[in-house]
Amino acid sequence: MEERDRPGESKVGQRRVLTTWAVGEVWERFCTTRKDVIIRSFCAVGLALLIDGTRDTEMSIKGIDMEQLVEDIKEWHIGRL
Repeated sequence: MEERDRPGESKVGQRRVLTTWAVGEVWERFCTTRKDVIIRSFCAVGLALLIDGTRDTEMSIKGIDMEQLVEDIKEWHIGRL
């Protein structure tokens, strides 16, 4: 039986598997070659910063007043917001 004639298999399913594999391969290469970009990006949006708030001023999100955001986070943390 040819591959396309097997019951339960579809071209869509095969494409999904291939796409998932390809994205994984590219992500692995990107993480290896451009690690600095990922780290900077995660820090800029606050995903890789310490939870204690000591590095909150390192955040940089386009269109957001970061000083006000840091103050709001401090107020929220102590229960004033």
